Amino acid sequence: MSHEHLHRSSIEHSSLPVAYSLEIEFLVAQELPGIHYQYASDGTDDSLVQQPWVCPAEEPDPYAAILDECKELLIKNDQSVAICEDPSARETSTVYFFNDVGSHPDDTKCWTVEPSVTTYAKRHSPQTYEWFGVRLGSPPFPESELKDEDSAVKWVLGALRLGLLIHVNSTCRFNVHIKPLRAPFSLLSSKKLTTLVWVLEKELLERVAPNSYGLPFPHVRTLETCSRISSLVWHGSGGRCRPEDPLRAAIMEHHLPNLHNKDLLARLRFVWETSSLAELANGLTGTNGEPASFAIRPAESPSDSPTFEFRYALWHPYSQLDASSYWIELSMRLLKATARSADKFKQYISQIDHLVEGFSANNMAPADRWKTLLSTLGLSEEWSTPWEMIIDQYKNGRQLATRLIDKQSFLGQIDELKIYERKM
Repeated sequence: MSHEHLHRSSIEHSSLPVAYSLEIEFLVAQELPGIHYQYASDGTDDSLVQQPWVCPAEEPDPYAAILDECKELLIKNDQSVAICEDPSARETSTVYFFNDVGSHPDDTKCWTVEPSVTTYAKRHSPQTYEWFGVRLGSPPFPESELKDEDSAVKWVLGALRLGLLIHVNSTCRFNVHIKPLRAPFSLLSSKKLTTLVWVLEKELLERVAPNSYGLPFPHVRTLETCSRISSLVWHGSGGRCRPEDPLRAAIMEHHLPNLHNKDLLARLRFVWETSSLAELANGLTGTNGEPASFAIRPAESPSDSPTFEFRYALWHPYSQLDASSYWIELSMRLLKATARSADKFKQYISQIDHLVEGFSANNMAPADRWKTLLSTLGLSEEWSTPWEMIIDQYKNGRQLATRLIDKQSFLGQIDELKIYERKM
């Protein structure tokens, strides 16, 4: 089937309404004792030029001070905030601050701020400061937010970059959370999304994720290498997990085609034989309980939908090198692609399988592979070309290679200053 037909097919099934939210990690500075810091003069007429806040050296609890400063910046910008000082005890250590005290508090509209132990200074981080990892989570936003020039996300990130001395490096992740708004989202649809992600992971998601000549950066934990399901099926074994349930086997037969990659097919059979969303979500985690780069967070109530997490990216918001919007759009397209009927979904997976099988046979260049697969999701060459320029910078010696990201100094403020100028 032609790429044009695949593109039309993806458009036909793109009406599923979804919301997205973000998790962004960064490092905030604390002064070191014994160092004399010389900051820019405050005597300027430009109210937008300000010295970013730095945690004082004498602060006895740096994390508490940093989280509080983040909270103050968000509240000043009319945002509700949830501060979690201990993510391992979230229910007892989260405090809410609502921007509109006259309305009914809604914790689903809060930004979350918490420590991030996986975000830390590297050898080439600025040495004149101590650095503390912070994880910022957004509330859910509609799709229209992504294309809004004055979006709340840009406004909040602008406030933080203006107000805090921030450094980002190769430990600073950018995670996209996608949630279908047509609740409840069924176990069947969750299996369809997992299937699609797994079939596309090697030739699409791994190739657009931070990588060096095809080798993913250490934070990328693919389903193929890290999930419990993969650990149950060794390469070449073609093994089965358990006796088939007749109903689940029939549903699988209607949705899952025969694939050229028999190891992948065996793993996907495990996916389709799971009996609950909790079992499926657990199967996608690592044997140590850590989430893979694609993860599922089950809904808290039967009337709600699960959240699907795409954890492949890093946050490097430098001019012309910010991949955030591409990851958001791709994640939404993947979810929307599940809105096909059983026969059309099975046909779609089969078409992807044939494309992937032909890549090696035709010695296709890596960029042509992932752009071909993007086209099946309705994402054009024009859309993907700027992303290709960003991905090219992950190669050794270029701007987004691990060592050069780690050597970046303080995060600039230029893009956010433009937003503030329009708002004031």
